[in-house]
Amino acid sequence: MRFRDTTPELPSPSRRKRWRSITLRLWCVPLLLFAELALIVAISTLFALSRQRTGFVEIGFEERSLDFSTFPGAVRWGQGLLWTALPVFTIGLYKLFRDAVIAALVVETPYIELARSSPDKPVEARKSIYLDYRTSFAIVACWKAWKNKHYILSICLVLSFVEALGLVPLTARLFAAREELLPKEATVNVLSTFDTSAPLADTNYGSLMDAVSASWVNESPLPRGTDGDFAFSQIAPMQHEGNFTVSAPTNASRLTMDCAEVPTSLTSITLVEETDSFVTVRFSATDRGCDIEGSIPTETDGNDFLEATLTSNCSETAGRLRIGFFYGAMSTTGVLTNSTLVSCIPSYWSAHGILTVVNTNNTLSGRVVETPKFNATGHDLQDLGITAQQFEDGVMTVQTFNPATSSVGNTNAPLRLAELVVRRIETLGQSYSADTLIDAVNLVYPAIYTMLAVTYFYPELATPVAVTGTLAVPQNRLHVVPPVAISMLVILVILFASTAYLISYLGYHPSILAEEPVGLLGAASLLRGSNIADILEKFHQKGEFDGRLSRELHENSNNNNEKQKEKKKKKRLDDQLKEKVCWIVRGERPHELIIMMDGRNDSHDMNGGSAGGEDDSQGPLNEAASRMLNGQTTTRNGRAAGGEKYDRVPGHEQDQAQEREAVYELGMEPASRPELGPGLGPRQAQRAIPSPSPIQTPLPTPSPDISGQYYDYGSSYSNGYRHTSVDGGFVTETSTSVPTTVPGGMRRKPVQSNNKNIGYGYGYETYH
Repeated sequence: MRFRDTTPELPSPSRRKRWRSITLRLWCVPLLLFAELALIVAISTLFALSRQRTGFVEIGFEERSLDFSTFPGAVRWGQGLLWTALPVFTIGLYKLFRDAVIAALVVETPYIELARSSPDKPVEARKSIYLDYRTSFAIVACWKAWKNKHYILSICLVLSFVEALGLVPLTARLFAAREELLPKEATVNVLSTFDTSAPLADTNYGSLMDAVSASWVNESPLPRGTDGDFAFSQIAPMQHEGNFTVSAPTNASRLTMDCAEVPTSLTSITLVEETDSFVTVRFSATDRGCDIEGSIPTETDGNDFLEATLTSNCSETAGRLRIGFFYGAMSTTGVLTNSTLVSCIPSYWSAHGILTVVNTNNTLSGRVVETPKFNATGHDLQDLGITAQQFEDGVMTVQTFNPATSSVGNTNAPLRLAELVVRRIETLGQSYSADTLIDAVNLVYPAIYTMLAVTYFYPELATPVAVTGTLAVPQNRLHVVPPVAISMLVILVILFASTAYLISYLGYHPSILAEEPVGLLGAASLLRGSNIADILEKFHQKGEFDGRLSRELHENSNNNNEKQKEKKKKKRLDDQLKEKVCWIVRGERPHELIIMMDGRNDSHDMNGGSAGGEDDSQGPLNEAASRMLNGQTTTRNGRAAGGEKYDRVPGHEQDQAQEREAVYELGMEPASRPELGPGLGPRQAQRAIPSPSPIQTPLPTPSPDISGQYYDYGSSYSNGYRHTSVDGGFVTETSTSVPTTVPGGMRRKPVQSNNKNIGYGYGYETYH
């Protein structure tokens, strides 16, 4: 695409009009800087809001989508497309913008390099006129730009890789949806309160122990109204359906056990033989100031046993009662081989704190599942009085039938309380010791009381009690993923810094372009007046040249070591061409800039690493001047472009050998040479003149109707066959060479001088 100004501007002598790609202009690159700043601010703001508000926006659970097809299983485009495709689309637009800026910088870098050159400070051709980063892969172009000291371009290309392979992929995971509970103040109904006035005479303790066996011993779901440690009231929000989390202040009740092992030295054990296979084990001990005793019948078959006892006649100072657990193992000879006695003091507590209930509707089963948790903030001892005694006595009345043959093993536990303790130890695969007994008792006995409280001490109220609590409804909120956001911010900050430096760089580094170089015509316009075409002509004159300047040269070597050949750097046809220097000179008109290239030492043998014949030390600027003034292109030895194979014309060899004409011209002394033309510096003036010593005359501009390479000027005559060339604006004639022919034939043509005194001579005019 070509971008042109709508109003033409004539260049003034004081200021030359400069062109720059629209993406590199000083009003466009700041837009890229502003876009990067906007992305940094947007991501930072969303990241802060996401952390502060647990997600920066609610997106809901309902799928909002468009059906592109109605058949079953058709793709449904949900809201996820909004927070995945939109960020990627935004970053994609930014990437296109930045890539356009970098692409323009890649194109204009050689022209910027030329703008910094001068005859006193030339630049190498490989860094300017013989440079195009677009022909290389991006990763190779990065290395080339750094090697050529185009550091800002190299950095920008590297950052383009980071942008494409890092920034864009990360954008797809910048946002993520997650369910959150955001509590808010609400009115909560308390559906039941603690009340111990319920009669316990008809309490079915066996069913309570069955629930303990299922939920606590075998770890099934807990019943409603307990979290495993506390029994509490039931609460619910005033109006809400579905999933929710409700919290409210309430009181709870629990029982704890203070258990300790009674030392063997304080325990008295007596064995009473009842029959040959049965004995009665009697034990007595003192625990923390309270005397406890009990007995258990057991078989002398090598099995063990566990007995639970209740002692309720302890003093007030020692505690009201003791619940004891005696474990022993009998040998087949009727000897007690092992015994452990654990004594516990129960305590009843009233706790106050915050009750939180998570209500979940199971869509598969249709059941409502409550998951409560009570966070106690304080505890108070509670005296249940007769209720406590009824509970303690009732637990000890539940018996088991033949427990030794049950699934728990061979441990004899006549009471159901002891049997639950045995089941807990066996379920965990533990051995019997004082510690395992204490852990099992601390789980089982309080659980029985918790089931009693849930069933009898929290009756449902006829009128719920309204209290102020909190209600948290699950919300599907959109979050900013922290690692992704931080990584993107780091990349964007680096890109922002590089763009800011690029703006400064472009302000101080203009290019030589006056307009957009469009195609081959644009390149030809840039090279008008340049000597580059004459230098390249030497490559084309050789018959071996196949059109490739970068063609690899094959060297003749007697070394048969292929590995050494591979390690050796390969020579190419354009190696010396890359090392040449070039510069910019001012033309006669204010807008005119001429690209000049050093033409010395440019002879090469194409087969051995060079591309030309003998070196006459003649500078390329003189040949360029000759081409511009005379309108034809010849080589230094007088041959026309095309090579030696065009020197002969079939049927004319004899004629060419005989037709030698004298050219009569006026000679001038070297001291009377006029000044050099525009753009021709001291280098051309100091070049050596080919031998034999030539006669030089100033070269005036020929008339429009006169063309050809050889002209006769001056008021006197000189005889001889002379070869005419241009050196620094002068005609150089050598009497030892005669111009040859070119394809198409030749003829002599008289040429009239522009001087007042007319001389006569003949020159050769070629036809193509």
